[in-house]
Amino acid sequence: MRIEELQQGSLPFLRLLSGTWRVCRSNLLPLAAYMLIFSGLGPVATMLLPLPLKPADLGSALRLVAMVIPLGLIAGYGGMAVAWSVSRVVSGEPCSPGRALRAALAATPRYLPAALALIIAGVLALGLLSVVMGGLVFAFVATAPHVTAPALVILVGVLGVLAMSLVIIPLLFAGMAFSFFPVVAVLRPVRWTGTLSRSWALVRGRWWRVFWRVTVLSLPGLVLSQLGTRVPMAIPSRAGITLVELLLAVFTTVGVTLLFLHLDFLGPVPASARSGPAPASAETTP
Repeated sequence: MRIEELQQGSLPFLRLLSGTWRVCRSNLLPLAAYMLIFSGLGPVATMLLPLPLKPADLGSALRLVAMVIPLGLIAGYGGMAVAWSVSRVVSGEPCSPGRALRAALAATPRYLPAALALIIAGVLALGLLSVVMGGLVFAFVATAPHVTAPALVILVGVLGVLAMSLVIIPLLFAGMAFSFFPVVAVLRPVRWTGTLSRSWALVRGRWWRVFWRVTVLSLPGLVLSQLGTRVPMAIPSRAGITLVELLLAVFTTVGVTLLFLHLDFLGPVPASARSGPAPASAETTP
């Protein structure tokens, strides 16, 4: 896929898939190597360390989080190396593994603060949700000590729906709105706050179109990841699944990078277009 195909007013999803496949097919070995260098630590840890995939108490849950967050941050460097390489490939510019890795590491001042800010915001939101739900349940039981078990179940269900509406849905929205920030960090010379603001600006007004494209690109890897954690396997079999997961992660990252390059060319949706008919220059594909 060439940059000229991305610098058009529309990018149909089938063309995005075709371009993703072409880029992966012609550059699979170096792209997979970037993912393996950084993202391979997580699967290796799950194979060799007794990680509590289903934590039974608060302590094991905290240990799991303490392991997952650093591994996730490190894996982001593999994605940034892939994104940098993809941008060079579609532009016809020279690319080498050493330069890709250096570009990913050089993005640390932009990537790491933005990633930590998003993690802290998410943890605080979920923590606030837990405190509020626990407080409401405690207050209800304290004021009605003879409450029956069915009533308590109904109360918890209602609170769960409220939590979904007030916290989970906004977190999902924000997660998709900021989904391009690692790509911005490695491709654009902005401050770390600029990685978040640029991603937000490109997704704003296109949220649903970005959401279903990114979801379809990510779905095979997510399904395989869930199956890999639920099916007991020997280490060789799990290593095979891990390799397939890495290859699917490469495919997803390439597709997301191509989508970013297209949206970056289009620029943010004007405020007038977000509330009215789309202008001729806006993306109009379903």
